[in-house]
Amino acid sequence: MDTENRVVENEQRSKSNTHRLDRLEKRVDEQDKMVTAICGLQKDMEHTKSDVSTIKTNVDKLLEKPAKRWDGVVTAIITALISVLVGAVLGRLI
Repeated sequence: MDTENRVVENEQRSKSNTHRLDRLEKRVDEQDKMVTAICGLQKDMEHTKSDVSTIKTNVDKLLEKPAKRWDGVVTAIITALISVLVGAVLGRLI
């Protein structure tokens, strides 16, 4: 009887282990699917990062244009004022 009990216990353990392995295989399959999905997301993020970098560069260029125009206006005003002052001084000297 002792041997029969051991055999029965081993068969029960074997069935239990088989069920556990089946569940673990399903979990591994699901994890593989998640890893594949994450890899796809990573590639999408790399493309998005590249696009954002390009957009940032373009926005920086657009923001520089008004500043350059303003610098040009200030330079023209200063040049005009200096010209008027030099003209006035020269006009009085002549």
